[in-house]
Amino acid sequence: MLKLDKPAHSALDTFTLCISRVKNVNLKNRLNAATNAVVAASAAYDVAGPLQNLHSIPRVASVVAVTKDEMETVYTQRMAGSKGPGRPVYDEIFASAPNGRCPLCAHRNVMTLDHHLPQSPLPSACCVAFESGAIMYRLQQGKTGGISDYGARGWHSSLLR
Repeated sequence: MLKLDKPAHSALDTFTLCISRVKNVNLKNRLNAATNAVVAASAAYDVAGPLQNLHSIPRVASVVAVTKDEMETVYTQRMAGSKGPGRPVYDEIFASAPNGRCPLCAHRNVMTLDHHLPQSPLPSACCVAFESGAIMYRLQQGKTGGISDYGARGWHSSLLR
């Protein structure tokens, strides 16, 4: 396994950047109201990750008045999307892989970023995984969306310097 530096971007800064260009006033207000939940998820992640207790983070269906689909869209369109306002953060994390290699196997090239924890049962963690550095690079494109056991295996603390 290759070691990664923890990204310098906070969940608050990343989330705020990602939602900065939301034009729908109702959605923008609801996303702003979700900011505290994102920050709380970040704090929970930062406590659970080094202790290898990521599985203990409570799963929730929605964040305040924002649906899980809306929170997932913050990541997929506003962070990972090629023209999203959060794309520079995504690109910086992507480029942090030593020699462009997957930090888990150190053999294959990085293809994309992925969350340690799935977005669907943890919508408030849409930007937390990047802030906390709990990222992995996919070796395969297929994913089940289930809760991984990466944290249970201690990969969070193994990956970060």
